[in-house]
Amino acid sequence: MLQVEPLSKHLGAEVSGVDLSRELDGSTFDAIETAYNSHSVLVFRDQKLTPVQQIAFARRFGELEISPRTQFALPGFSEILVISNIIEDNKPIGNADAGRTWHTDLSYTKTPPRGSLLYAREIPVSNGRALGDTVFASTAAAYDALPE
Repeated sequence: MLQVEPLSKHLGAEVSGVDLSRELDGSTFDAIETAYNSHSVLVFRDQKLTPVQQIAFARRFGELEISPRTQFALPGFSEILVISNIIEDNKPIGNADAGRTWHTDLSYTKTPPRGSLLYAREIPVSNGRALGDTVFASTAAAYDALPE
């Protein structure tokens, strides 16, 4: 059974009880979309997705944007941008610059995308502890907190 657990007052929720590798019925996807509209960031733990399954799920939210950094697209899947610091044959296998500075994905475009779907396949670990951090901020909450 699908469950949505808020992670903070203004932003984020963890969604459980759903397997994103399977085709979702309309009511299940509607519940996920409602959670996205309410919490802006959703976390789905322990998912196992193929590129085709990831793209199919992402398309449920609307038309997909193709990153202009096409040299880092997953081979055969222009919809998926690889983020990686791994070097093979003296070339990066993905965009290593992602996350080094604060950014908003494609916010500079005339009509920015509705969101980004991140799928971590491998993350750095030291002494059993995951390294790195992805941070999100609610600009809507920040705006609402401004004085009149």
